[in-house]
Amino acid sequence: MSHTILQTIDNPAMSELIEKKSRFIGLAAHISTSDELSSYLIRLKERYTDARHITFAAIYHDCQRLIERMSDDGEPSGTAGKPILEVLRRTQITDCVVVVVRYFGGILLGTGGLLRAYSTAASNALASATVVSLIPAIEFSIRTNYSHIKTLNTLINTCHAIKKDQIYSDVVITDIVVPEDSFADIHNAIKNAFNGSITIDAVTSTVLSVQK
Repeated sequence: MSHTILQTIDNPAMSELIEKKSRFIGLAAHISTSDELSSYLIRLKERYTDARHITFAAIYHDCQRLIERMSDDGEPSGTAGKPILEVLRRTQITDCVVVVVRYFGGILLGTGGLLRAYSTAASNALASATVVSLIPAIEFSIRTNYSHIKTLNTLINTCHAIKKDQIYSDVVITDIVVPEDSFADIHNAIKNAFNGSITIDAVTSTVLSVQK
């Protein structure tokens, strides 16, 4: 299980911190790809054209690999991107970018001051975000006739499965999602309840988002 945030690149979580007259704006947003990350950073540079530094760290999946990226954007090496990345690692949040925009206030903070400021700004941005847990899940379809709908819906509720859709045609097609570790038990319960008179197909892997 991992965690991510609900905020998107169009509506990121935001916080502000003033440290010795320097202004640190923390932004946290959900991203899924390298292209989304690049586009978001370009947009921020266009928005905060007068900022001294636009630093960031991101952790996201790419072809089932976990990618980590960061940038100090001109700050002394290791004083901006790295502390932001450490905040992400500690929170176990993935598929997320945290950006900290700095407006220099004229007073040097030193290495320790920069580390604390960027870490705090990143933590504050994530604290203002809505975090969800990502649980491995299985989605599958059930085909049945109309006389079984009521019993099937009751069984779905009893098993705490999530009904995504129910399509009515010559048969009823019901799409449901269950946690991966519950799939075998729920799958067998449904088959046994109808003595093989229904069809289960289109089994695919997915994730469930559960708000923390």
